Amino acid sequence: MDRPLWQIILSIMVLSFAMRLAVSGIALHAHTGLTLMIVAYVVQGIAGIALWASMLWSQRALRWAVLSYGASIATASALEAFVFRVQPVSSAVVQIAFALVASAIAAYALPRATALGNGGA
Repeated sequence: MDRPLWQIILSIMVLSFAMRLAVSGIALHAHTGLTLMIVAYVVQGIAGIALWASMLWSQRALRWAVLSYGASIATASALEAFVFRVQPVSSAVVQIAFALVASAIAAYALPRATALGNGGA
Protein backbone atom coordinates (compact mmCIF):
# COMPACT_ATOMS: atom_id res chain seq x y z
CA MET A 1 0.00 0.00 0.00
CA ASP A 2 1.37 3.42 -0.89
CA ARG A 3 -0.10 5.30 2.06
CA PRO A 4 1.92 6.80 4.92
CA LEU A 5 1.97 4.77 8.12
CA TRP A 6 0.04 7.45 10.07
CA GLN A 7 -2.91 7.15 7.67
CA ILE A 8 -3.00 3.38 8.06
CA ILE A 9 -2.83 3.61 11.86
CA LEU A 10 -5.46 6.37 11.94
CA SER A 11 -7.87 4.34 9.82
CA ILE A 12 -7.41 1.28 12.06
CA MET A 13 -8.01 3.41 15.16
CA VAL A 14 -11.17 4.92 13.65
CA LEU A 15 -12.51 1.49 12.75
CA SER A 16 -11.77 0.03 16.19
CA PHE A 17 -13.35 3.01 17.96
CA ALA A 18 -16.46 2.86 15.79
CA MET A 19 -16.92 -0.87 16.25
CA ARG A 20 -16.28 -0.68 20.01
CA LEU A 21 -18.86 2.06 20.38
CA ALA A 22 -21.44 0.27 18.26
CA VAL A 23 -20.96 -3.14 19.87
CA SER A 24 -21.03 -1.74 23.40
CA GLY A 25 -24.22 0.17 22.60
CA ILE A 26 -25.86 -2.94 21.15
CA ALA A 27 -24.78 -5.00 24.16
CA LEU A 28 -26.05 -2.34 26.55
CA HIS A 29 -29.50 -2.19 24.97
CA ALA A 30 -29.89 -5.84 23.95
CA HIS A 31 -31.47 -6.85 27.25
CA THR A 32 -33.73 -3.80 27.53
CA GLY A 33 -35.79 -4.54 24.44
CA LEU A 34 -35.20 -1.10 22.94
CA THR A 35 -35.14 -2.16 19.31
CA LEU A 36 -34.81 1.40 18.02
CA MET A 37 -31.61 1.87 20.03
CA ILE A 38 -30.17 -1.36 18.67
CA VAL A 39 -30.97 -0.18 15.14
CA ALA A 40 -29.34 3.20 15.91
CA TYR A 41 -26.14 1.49 17.02
CA VAL A 42 -26.14 -0.83 14.00
CA VAL A 43 -26.44 2.24 11.76
CA GLN A 44 -23.62 3.83 13.73
CA GLY A 45 -21.47 0.76 13.11
CA ILE A 46 -22.24 0.86 9.39
CA ALA A 47 -21.35 4.57 9.31
CA GLY A 48 -18.07 3.73 11.06
CA ILE A 49 -17.26 1.08 8.46
CA ALA A 50 -18.09 3.58 5.69
CA LEU A 51 -15.79 6.13 7.34
CA TRP A 52 -12.98 3.58 7.52
CA ALA A 53 -13.44 2.57 3.89
CA SER A 54 -13.53 6.16 2.68
CA MET A 55 -10.34 6.93 4.60
CA LEU A 56 -8.58 4.20 2.66
CA TRP A 57 -10.14 4.41 -0.80
CA SER A 58 -12.28 7.47 -1.53
CA GLN A 59 -11.21 11.00 -0.79
CA ARG A 60 -14.44 12.42 -2.23
CA ALA A 61 -16.62 10.36 0.11
CA LEU A 62 -14.54 11.08 3.21
CA ARG A 63 -16.24 14.36 4.09
CA TRP A 64 -19.73 12.82 3.90
CA ALA A 65 -18.65 9.72 5.80
CA VAL A 66 -17.26 11.84 8.64
CA LEU A 67 -20.43 13.92 8.82
CA SER A 68 -22.70 10.85 8.74
CA TYR A 69 -20.71 9.17 11.51
CA GLY A 70 -20.96 12.27 13.70
CA ALA A 71 -24.67 12.54 12.99
CA SER A 72 -25.18 8.87 13.92
CA ILE A 73 -23.41 9.41 17.25
CA ALA A 74 -25.54 12.49 17.94
CA THR A 75 -28.73 10.65 16.97
CA ALA A 76 -28.02 7.70 19.25
CA SER A 77 -27.26 10.05 22.14
CA ALA A 78 -30.43 12.07 21.53
CA LEU A 79 -32.53 8.90 21.45
CA GLU A 80 -30.99 7.69 24.70
CA ALA A 81 -31.62 10.97 26.49
CA PHE A 82 -34.79 12.43 25.08
CA VAL A 83 -36.82 9.40 23.96
CA PHE A 84 -35.86 6.54 26.24
CA ARG A 85 -34.46 8.49 29.23
CA VAL A 86 -31.55 6.10 29.79
CA GLN A 87 -28.92 8.86 29.72
CA PRO A 88 -28.89 12.18 31.61
CA VAL A 89 -29.92 15.10 29.42
CA SER A 90 -26.88 17.19 30.35
CA SER A 91 -24.57 14.36 29.33
CA ALA A 92 -26.43 13.91 26.04
CA VAL A 93 -26.27 17.63 25.21
CA VAL A 94 -22.48 17.64 25.70
CA GLN A 95 -22.09 14.44 23.69
CA ILE A 96 -24.27 15.74 20.84
CA ALA A 97 -22.41 19.07 20.72
CA PHE A 98 -19.03 17.35 20.77
CA ALA A 99 -20.03 14.85 18.06
CA LEU A 100 -21.33 17.55 15.75
CA VAL A 101 -18.45 20.00 16.27
CA ALA A 102 -15.77 17.30 16.07
CA SER A 103 -17.25 15.78 12.93
CA ALA A 104 -17.50 19.22 11.30
CA ILE A 105 -13.84 19.94 12.08
CA ALA A 106 -12.79 16.48 10.90
CA ALA A 107 -14.85 16.84 7.71
CA TYR A 108 -12.87 19.98 6.97
CA ALA A 109 -9.41 18.74 8.02
CA LEU A 110 -9.25 15.03 7.13
CA PRO A 111 -9.62 15.29 3.34
CA ARG A 112 -6.89 17.91 3.25
CA ALA A 113 -4.56 15.94 5.53
CA THR A 114 -4.96 12.71 3.63
CA ALA A 115 -4.52 14.51 0.29
CA LEU A 116 -1.29 16.06 1.57
CA GLY A 117 -0.13 12.64 2.78
CA ASN A 118 -0.67 11.27 -0.73
CA GLY A 119 1.41 13.94 -2.39
CA GLY A 120 -1.57 16.23 -3.02
CA ALA A 121 -3.49 13.70 -5.07
